[in-house]
Amino acid sequence: MVAGARTGVPSVPLEPRILAEQVRLLYVRAPIAQAMVAVNACLVCWTFWHLVPPLLSIAWVAALCALAALRMMLLRAYRRSVLRDSNARVWAQRFAMRAALTGVAWGAAAFVFYLPQSPAHQVFLAFVLGGMTAGAASSNASYTPAFVAFAVPAMLPMVGRLAAERDPLHAAMASMLALFGLAVTEISRRGRVAIDQAIRLRFRNEALVEDLTLAQDRLANINMDLKGRVSERTREIERMLELRSASEERLAVTLRSIGDAVIATDGAGNVTLFNGVAEALTGWNAEEALARPLHHVLRVIDEGTRRPVEHSLERVLGTEGIGAGLGNRTLLARNGSERPVAETAAPIRDANGSIMGIVLVLRDQTKERRAEEMLRESEQRLRALADSMSPLAWTARPDGYVTWYNHRWYEYTGTRFEQVKGWGWQTVHDPATLPSVLRRWAESITAGTTFDMQFPLRGADGTFRHFLTRAIPLRTPGGDVAQWFGTHTDVTELVQAQEALHESDRRKDQFIAVLSHELRNPLAPIRNSLYVLDRAGPSSEKGALALAIVRRQIGHLNRLVDDLLDVTRIARGKIELRRQCLDVSDVMRRACDDHRGVLHELGLQLRVEASDPVWVDGDDTRISQVIGNLLHNAAKFSAAGGTVVASAGVVDGQAQIRVRDDGRGIPAEFLPRIFEPFVQGDGDLARTKGGLGLGLALARGLVELHGGSVRAHSDGAGRGSEFVVNLPVAASAQTVCAPT
Repeated sequence: MVAGARTGVPSVPLEPRILAEQVRLLYVRAPIAQAMVAVNACLVCWTFWHLVPPLLSIAWVAALCALAALRMMLLRAYRRSVLRDSNARVWAQRFAMRAALTGVAWGAAAFVFYLPQSPAHQVFLAFVLGGMTAGAASSNASYTPAFVAFAVPAMLPMVGRLAAERDPLHAAMASMLALFGLAVTEISRRGRVAIDQAIRLRFRNEALVEDLTLAQDRLANINMDLKGRVSERTREIERMLELRSASEERLAVTLRSIGDAVIATDGAGNVTLFNGVAEALTGWNAEEALARPLHHVLRVIDEGTRRPVEHSLERVLGTEGIGAGLGNRTLLARNGSERPVAETAAPIRDANGSIMGIVLVLRDQTKERRAEEMLRESEQRLRALADSMSPLAWTARPDGYVTWYNHRWYEYTGTRFEQVKGWGWQTVHDPATLPSVLRRWAESITAGTTFDMQFPLRGADGTFRHFLTRAIPLRTPGGDVAQWFGTHTDVTELVQAQEALHESDRRKDQFIAVLSHELRNPLAPIRNSLYVLDRAGPSSEKGALALAIVRRQIGHLNRLVDDLLDVTRIARGKIELRRQCLDVSDVMRRACDDHRGVLHELGLQLRVEASDPVWVDGDDTRISQVIGNLLHNAAKFSAAGGTVVASAGVVDGQAQIRVRDDGRGIPAEFLPRIFEPFVQGDGDLARTKGGLGLGLALARGLVELHGGSVRAHSDGAGRGSEFVVNLPVAASAQTVCAPT
């Protein structure tokens, strides 16, 4: 139905429209990005005002202001112009060019404000450039070239200056900044892919709705055309009946000129009048028919039984001279052909009222039958067309009383016509939305206007799906509503896609905020340690302590980046397991030994419960990583004095690892999302435990790569939690895996 509605209409490529939408998003977010540029520029100038020549700072700020003015002029020109698919690329290139110039200006900060004698200011400058790059990833996410045009010239000079110092500390800082740039680039790319998919889905759904609207309009036009033809044919039949009545009134003067077959007889039943139409119908000419008995020249049978009917003269006389008319008759012509006729017989009376014969009028119904058959076929085609539509369709009287549903309605709702005719359709509506539906439907009926609304309908399986409903009034030539034609189009996938898009945007914003916070946390101790190193040599006790802090914080940053990369590798299926037969109990003991010191520093007791070997075919490193993530999670949400219990064994033919704690527990509404990436039990940016919320997501991904499963259980807040990992036991474990 949809394909037919768009036949002959060239399809419009999606790519230019998608680019135009991406460009629109760029310019919508541009004012916020400019505000952030101004804030960060002021912050940098204020920080370095007494450390670099003021004229140099002023020149750098002046350059940024000039570039900002250029970007605002571009934004003003864009708002005054009309964005089209044909010029979207030009506006995108203009934006990218301004972004590149701004990136060069920020990259120049690595030369203007770089202080070789102050690592703390170097770190601060790197942090500002990283923040500007992260901000560009958010504001320019819809168009990757614009982000790259800004990020590359903004980040590379600072990475080069740090790497040029040729010492481990600056090399580490350059590596961190480069890794951060790569991570932000990947985030920007994934954001661009999500936006691109959302735009494509929106345009395709708009095209689908347009196609359905065109199909509905075409169906309405067909129905109106058919109604017009039926009305015209009805008026024609009425005119023919009027002519026949007039001919009967003027029978004496117009008998031979009317369009029906007219046969008159005398009292004995012999033919006395035989007009030209009667000749054509019967195959007898008038000369042959005159004076012959009526039943010789007129052979009429019942259309249904195929038996001869009662003689017209006998029939009229049997009714005491009252005329009679009968349909459903078939006239057998002289040559054997058959025609459907409408037969009318009436008595001919003299001036005294005595019957002196009959007049018989036969009207050929061949054309009428053909018209009726065409009308029936047209109605059948219309019903078949409606039944073949994927949307649910129905018709209603002008007062809203539903008189018909197509097959798709019964397939979806599982109802019968007796249940939903009239106003019975309310039984498949959601009680929460039914009052508003009834109100809107009543308003459309009263005003005679199109009804448009989206609401859920219950299917035969009891589940509700979202439908876009449209009902249009079909009007008579006088403008009155003759009936309503309505459709329900399933838009559940569209609604779900919109909800998923909103959730994706929320998760993305939350992740960027958390990532910025987690990347900022290590910078404070690193900055303090660098301050100490400036005043105490690295060989001193304070210097050694400061170097240890820097190494520890750099390790923390490396773990954050490693977690991000692991999540990406798992999502892309690029992690390769180095499988070998190994004892899960032994792996768990070693993992617990590795983390025992951390738990001890937090005031937690770690107890290991494992005796017999549990053999699996798995990757030693990755299974250790899973156990470590579960132990880290238990330590993160347990108070000092608590106990963490790790156990291993075989349950129901599966190798099972359990990590149980008596800490904060998990709320019931949080359990279904506990293993999703970036989900945290503590959503506050000021939380002290830290982390990106990737540990449990990594654990689930690694376990599933081994063909296993992981689940979480908690009796509620403050009741502790337990994580259970199930892995397939290695086949013939004792002979294959056990040492000999």
